[in-house]
Amino acid sequence: EAAVQRSDAARVIVDKYDLCDVVPMIVVYATSAVMSARVGDTCGAREAVVVTETLLQRLGHLSARTALLGHGLLAWTAAVITDPA
Repeated sequence: EAAVQRSDAARVIVDKYDLCDVVPMIVVYATSAVMSARVGDTCGAREAVVVTETLLQRLGHLSARTALLGHGLLAWTAAVITDPA
């Protein structure tokens, strides 16, 4: 439960303060997707996945490590919600 609370807190901070830098936002939204999926919030997980995928497209090849982490977290999310995509 603490992990979910921290993930939610990070997402609130990003949204509240309009932290538009793509790199930290990818990690926040991808983590939010995993946490939502783990607690059974499939809709919340899918919403966070859509945002993360959009941010990953914007990031392109500018930060390979961030992209790797984002894609890895999305893969984890898909496994948790048993999404074949």
